[in-house]
Order: sequence, then C-alpha cells, then structure tokens
Amino acid sequence: MLRAFIKQLTVASFILSVGCYVHASEERKEKYEQHYGPFEKYVLALQSSLWWGRKTGTVAMGAKVQGYDEFVIQTCIPASYPLFDRPKDDLKKILKKVVSRDNIIHIDALLKKCSKNPDDINFVAHTTYQHGKAIEQAKKDKGDEVSEEDKDTFVAGGLFVRYWIEKKLPLS
Repeated sequence: MLRAFIKQLTVASFILSVGCYVHASEERKEKYEQHYGPFEKYVLALQSSLWWGRKTGTVAMGAKVQGYDEFVIQTCIPASYPLFDRPKDDLKKILKKVVSRDNIIHIDALLKKCSKNPDDINFVAHTTYQHGKAIEQAKKDKGDEVSEEDKDTFVAGGLFVRYWIEKKLPLS
C-alpha cells in the first residue's frame, strides 16, 4: 500500500513538473516573441553592417576595435556569413524559428550561461558558438542530418542571446 502511494505521488509529481515546465516555457515563448520586432531590426542592421564590412574588407578591423578576440574574428564571425548572405525573407524566416517553442530550451540555456559574464563580449560569442556546435554534434550523433538552415538557426539563436544580453533584458 505504501509503495502504491509512493508510486502515485511520484507520477503526480512528474505530471506537475511537466505542467510547470510547459507553463513556464509558454511564458518565456511569449516574452521572447514580444521582443521579436526589435530583435529582427537588430539583426537586419547587423546584416547591413557586415555586408559593408565584407565589401570594404574591414570586418576584422571593426571587430578588433569593438574588442573581439581572434577566435571570434577568425571563427565565430565567418560562421555567421551564410545566415547574413540569405535574402531578407529567408533571414526573417530563420529568425522566427529562434523564438519558437522548439528553441526555447536552447535560448534559456544560453542566456543562463552568458549571464554569468554578460559584459565580456568574447565570452558571449564563444559560449553561443560552442553551444551551437554542441547541438549540431548531438544531431549528428543521433544520425540526423544537419542542414544549412539548422546551422543558420543556431547562429541566429546566438544572435538572439547577444541581443538580449546587450539590451540588458531581464532573465526571468
């Protein structure tokens, strides 16, 4: 009888925790969606700046002036080129995927990690890049294909976190 009670209590606890997670993730999804418009403008401005920087050969110089380290300049920034090379409508489609229910867990994890050192732009860039690579590897390990759109979505997720941190938006 005690075992049956404990089993019922465990099942009830599990159902309650899943329900709380679903409710919390819905709240976060709504919060993220509220910031979608400014985030989209932020990314489109980055796209324009990066286009000019690449056209004039000043991306590395501009990144150094902003305080980015060599890893960010040589690895992270070039990893974003395929995303920024997309036509605006395709880019917007990917940005909308970032604030979708499927990506909330990744955004939350990144915000938690990056909030430990939010004033260090290199820490934020390294963390978001490495997280995207870890997700990519996990998909490959499961035998799933990683498309270019997936990779661009990981990059866009990192940009969303960068936007959130730069704007000093609340984490809870």
